[in-house]
Amino acid sequence: MTNLVQSINARSMAYWGLAGQIVRTIAKESEAHEMGLLSQLLASFGNIVGRGPHTMVGSTRHGANLFVVNVGISSKARKGTAWGEIENLFKNSAPAWSKDRVQTGLSSGEGLIFALADKPSADGCPISRELTPSFSTN
Repeated sequence: MTNLVQSINARSMAYWGLAGQIVRTIAKESEAHEMGLLSQLLASFGNIVGRGPHTMVGSTRHGANLFVVNVGISSKARKGTAWGEIENLFKNSAPAWSKDRVQTGLSSGEGLIFALADKPSADGCPISRELTPSFSTN
């Protein structure tokens, strides 16, 4: 029983502050899972604000960036529903990010390669991005 109580408490603490208010408001009118909404909201917000905003824990810097994987039963877990709700929120509040930074079609390795590949110039030749190696001691 203790694990169940701890799990419920941890879940409710996850929906704290503005992010929690947003998730609870959307969840009232959506089939999306609250944790899916929260993870998509936090990852999107972190991507929008970039690596500048951060907090320090000891001497370790923690930025707002998150990498999220939502896993659930196909066609039943409402993973796309959660993203659709959050995407709609940011289409209105961060339209440039939504238009320029959100990519679709990455459901396969081929989709990822296409999104990252050099784009052809007007004459049909690929535009090469010059890659300069960088090294960090951090």
